Amino acid sequence: MQKKRLLLIGGGGHAKVVIDAIREAGVYKIYGVVDPGLKRGSRISGVKILGTDKMLPEIFKKGIRHAFIGVGSIGDFHRRENIYRRIKAIGFRLPIIIHPKSVVAKDVSIGEGTFIAARAVVNTGTWIGENVIINTSSSVDHDCRIEGFTHVAPGVVLSGGVRVGYGTHIGTGAKVIQNVTIERESMIGSGEVIRRRVEKNARYITPYARKRRVFIIAEAGVNHNGSVRVAKKMVDAAKTAGADAVKFQTFSAEGLVSRDAPKAEYQKERRKESQLSMLKKLELDKRAHKKIINYCKKREIKFLSSPFDLKSIDLLKSYGLDMYKIPSGQITDLPFLKRIGALKKKVILSSGMSSLRDVEGAVRILVKAGTRRKDITVLHCNTEYPTPYRDVNLSAMLAIRKRLRVKAGYSDHTPGIEVPVAAASLGAEVIEKHFTLNKKMPGPDHKASLDPEELKNMVKAVRNIEEVLGDGIKRTTPSEFKNRDVVRKSIVASSRIKTGEIFTEENLTTKRPAKGISPMEWDAVVGRPAKRNFKKDELIEI
Repeated sequence: MQKKRLLLIGGGGHAKVVIDAIREAGVYKIYGVVDPGLKRGSRISGVKILGTDKMLPEIFKKGIRHAFIGVGSIGDFHRRENIYRRIKAIGFRLPIIIHPKSVVAKDVSIGEGTFIAARAVVNTGTWIGENVIINTSSSVDHDCRIEGFTHVAPGVVLSGGVRVGYGTHIGTGAKVIQNVTIERESMIGSGEVIRRRVEKNARYITPYARKRRVFIIAEAGVNHNGSVRVAKKMVDAAKTAGADAVKFQTFSAEGLVSRDAPKAEYQKERRKESQLSMLKKLELDKRAHKKIINYCKKREIKFLSSPFDLKSIDLLKSYGLDMYKIPSGQITDLPFLKRIGALKKKVILSSGMSSLRDVEGAVRILVKAGTRRKDITVLHCNTEYPTPYRDVNLSAMLAIRKRLRVKAGYSDHTPGIEVPVAAASLGAEVIEKHFTLNKKMPGPDHKASLDPEELKNMVKAVRNIEEVLGDGIKRTTPSEFKNRDVVRKSIVASSRIKTGEIFTEENLTTKRPAKGISPMEWDAVVGRPAKRNFKKDELIEI
């Protein structure tokens, strides 16, 4: 039996796998590959690159009737769909390519243009939509449903009750287990393990196009005034506001300041009281720490604390923390930095009162002591309460990221919420903001802090910024789908056309809605004979 000639579209990472599967199946002979990113005349796995996709109509006219889309969908949800629509409009047929070394149950429904790679397992009851890629060593188990244009990367496991929506990409090694619903245009990142129920329109983004989520720290600091009861209320307020973590301060007043140490200007609420006396009232002992940590676990919010001396580091270490926050005042404390660095945990380093050289030196010490650079986040900060807007200099956060090759964020001491929201728009990965239960409470930091409602508004605003920034991929959004076909056009008859009459520039035009052949396929339609009669304004079919 003579093999059918097949055109492969796309010469990227999937091409060799697809070519191998086609050759082993033995049904098709590959005519060539079209790919705009590859040099014409070069070869991939022995198959010649014919040129760009502009050649599709010409190739069809040469008698090539079968085509297969071998491109993925990491960079663009609609790339595979758009190519699919185009080659269908030209008249190509899309075969199903199933590698002989895959396992596909007999009662599985498979749409045209689907590719199932070597060692993939597609089990009983699965529905696979049109133009889906099930890649090497993936497992699609019972009761799953995969809709059109999905790309399932190598090593993925889908098991029981899963439904992935329109245009979904599932990254390498991901595992989707039990009753998970992932709706239109979502992505599941490489290595992601999802075991819970996911709401419709949930997004799990691949590392290649990740939508940034800011880690928001609600800074309780010493605004608990030494009371565990107040501290617990602050944990509640941070949780209600939607913060990711609530941060306290761990110190021994006598181990932190000398007897004659003066107060900072913003601390001079009671002028006769020394800094030592003030801080003694704000200490949290071991018992208090344990209670607050346990309460954070109960409320399911991350506990953080800034240690201010070596003994405080050891105390926090005893609680098994996986993240440490270094306050601005410790950035030039070499023994302190070495002790933190030796823990080899995640570190957030505030950089108030510092030059870039100061920060660079501190990061160098942490890395040399054992902390990985990728585990360090530096927060740009100004240590004045409140910080004047003219001194904020948010652009320094970007300089820190670029110069030091670390993650960067912002610790805010300005009034209100505008500046942390602006920091989020510039790509801050961590935002820290002081809050209090009541700004009128006695203590050094209350007046420069947000109240619970303001904290809630800040978190909401930052989350909104995350949403509007997106992942940087230009695509049709779900909210636009209802409008796309209404405002775009199709190729229609501009006058009556009889069977056999040639489509020309004179008897065709483009009009709304986009229910037929796209005007982008104009050149593929002009010059063809009409297969039937068409009335004026009727959608053209070929």
